[in-house]
Amino acid sequence: MSTAHYVGIDYHRWMMQDTKRTVAFRDALKAVIKPGDVVVDIGAGTGILSLFAAEAGASKVYAIEGGPIASIISKVAEANGYGDIIVPIQGDARKVELPEQGDILMSDCMGHFVLSDRMIDVVAQCRHLVKEDGIVIPDTCTLEVAPASLGPLLPQIHDWDEPMFGFDFSVGRPYAEHEAYRIQISPGMLCGEHEVFGTIVIGAPSQVWEKKMNWTFHKPTNVDALVGWFTAHMGGGVTIETAPGIQSHWGQMAFPIPYLQAQPGERLELTLRAVVNDMDYPEYSWWGGFYDTNNELIMEFKRDQAKRFDPDGETWHQ
Repeated sequence: MSTAHYVGIDYHRWMMQDTKRTVAFRDALKAVIKPGDVVVDIGAGTGILSLFAAEAGASKVYAIEGGPIASIISKVAEANGYGDIIVPIQGDARKVELPEQGDILMSDCMGHFVLSDRMIDVVAQCRHLVKEDGIVIPDTCTLEVAPASLGPLLPQIHDWDEPMFGFDFSVGRPYAEHEAYRIQISPGMLCGEHEVFGTIVIGAPSQVWEKKMNWTFHKPTNVDALVGWFTAHMGGGVTIETAPGIQSHWGQMAFPIPYLQAQPGERLELTLRAVVNDMDYPEYSWWGGFYDTNNELIMEFKRDQAKRFDPDGETWHQ
């Protein structure tokens, strides 16, 4: 697997113009880099973060990019007067050998709900490129979740109920219910307090993240999803927030659950599990049930991305 996921230049323009993301990296680098530091940029793209590092005082920046976009880095560096500081390297960062260890390793390794960009383990395998006490940017990412009422904002589910070109595809809905989806919602669509699901340490090998959570509803509400987002801790007191209501290219992640009109005192019990598979893809599973005021089970469910094309699997349907 290459460290290059996005070969189109327009994607990189879009990323740069997500100012919350780009300014946070710039501010963190300004706060952390000391004059003379050597910086390693994993997945450098157009070289925007490398430019920030050079501007902040780095003496050398190794800009490693696996995709053909790497060809722009030297031109950008020269055009901005940093051709003698930024060293472009095209290749798989895990196989690159540098003439020296860096003081700082940085990577925009965060996808939707952090894991979707397939970069967490890549960065971990590049940790040797910087000194043992070297700084990693971002440092950690905190994952948070809350129940929500999304309704028509999940067309990925509801569209299967409608005929397509005159044909009935409703059998596809159970498949779709086992998938996680990128969304962008407002805080008003949440119907419970947010919980911390887990923490990802950037530069450390991935693990299995799993947590059992409970929400008791205090007023009548519709519930049909668990929504997740993250906060990235960049160093120097800088953070990136992706909670509902904050516009970013990351958005939030929706995990569909069976629809319920919950009444006051009723409870949702849900366990979410996330793991990075051998292909560096995240796989999610989530299961649980709704309980009435007497703690009697109303409805249970089990969802698993690994089972979404296995209609005979034990996790197939509620």
